[in-house]
Amino acid sequence: MIQNKFYYVSQSEFWTYFLKYHYKDSLFKGCQNDLRKQVFRDMVTIINFETSSFCNRKCVYCPVSVFGTRDQRYMSDRIFEKIISELKEIDYRGIIGMSLFNEPFAGDNIFDRIKAVKNALPKCYVTLNSNGDYFNRDMLNKLSESGASEALITLHMAPGEKYSDELAKKKLEVFFEKLGLPYNISEEQEGHSISCNLNYEGLVLFVGTRNWESDGCDRGGSVEALSISKREMPCASPFREIALDIEGNFRMCCNMYVNTKPLANIMEKGFLDYYFSDELNKIRKNLVKWGDGKIQPCDSCNSYMRNIYTKEEWSEFYKKLQL
Repeated sequence: MIQNKFYYVSQSEFWTYFLKYHYKDSLFKGCQNDLRKQVFRDMVTIINFETSSFCNRKCVYCPVSVFGTRDQRYMSDRIFEKIISELKEIDYRGIIGMSLFNEPFAGDNIFDRIKAVKNALPKCYVTLNSNGDYFNRDMLNKLSESGASEALITLHMAPGEKYSDELAKKKLEVFFEKLGLPYNISEEQEGHSISCNLNYEGLVLFVGTRNWESDGCDRGGSVEALSISKREMPCASPFREIALDIEGNFRMCCNMYVNTKPLANIMEKGFLDYYFSDELNKIRKNLVKWGDGKIQPCDSCNSYMRNIYTKEEWSEFYKKLQL
């Protein structure tokens, strides 16, 4: 997919891309050293890491509401520089998401961190997620000047509020009044989401609302109210995404909160060693099955529950993999 002049393999396109990929077996059985960088670049679309820890909200559909607010801490220069230097050595050119379960604009170093990423990795597409509470016109200008490619602002309901399209539209109106910018609704799904997008000084700005209490996922089993009984589609996250917290810990996917056990740490195991590790190969092997129930907490997660293949078609492909 080409979006905003940037090419990447989207979630909806991933399995079609994967099934045609010449070296797909390496994602289950390991990879020779001379191919590792190529396969990594071909497969990994998004690398998420948080440079600060604090979020000012405790949304009921987020693990922060379950495990409590983290004090504000920052990713050390040592860990940050390790991440950037390794990605530069790999010649990574994909998306870098500079947020996870934090509010990036509550911190005081985010713009310098963005500049450092863009200086080292000029071909990467840098994006951030925010709740918009701290966001204003001055921050918008700084974000554009820093070299960020995109900001996704999700306007959440306040404690005790229930999602409604009317309330969502009011929140959009108030937000854009704060920025002093005109806007138009670009997409609306009744009872589920409303979104706007615009280009500001080279920065793509997405602003939207969503009924997360009905459309969210259980975030690695942390939010039990959103758990499903059994996953029935393969998950692409451990194939195309990598997530690290402020300590440099690798999480199985971006939905895993800090209450879960990390798989490795960037200071002990680099990106390539982690991505092609026996542990992650085993996880991927199990996640291409449907409804096997062997991977927890993935079995209760509905994230990316979309596929263009029937269960029968996928079963035939799975047999050919000989896993």
